[in-house]
Amino acid sequence: MIGLVNLIVSFSLTLWVALRSLNTEIDSWWPIWHEVCQIVKKRPLSLFLPIQLDK
Repeated sequence: MIGLVNLIVSFSLTLWVALRSLNTEIDSWWPIWHEVCQIVKKRPLSLFLPIQLDK
């Protein structure tokens, strides 16, 4: 449980810092949350291991 909370907090802070550095304003967090959930359902390892692109 502690690991899950740590992962969520780390991801949230990283996203917040990235969006703030780009001066981005978010009206609704729901679409972002929905996309993250879709990625977790379809390919959860892609959040930890980068996907190789074809050359």
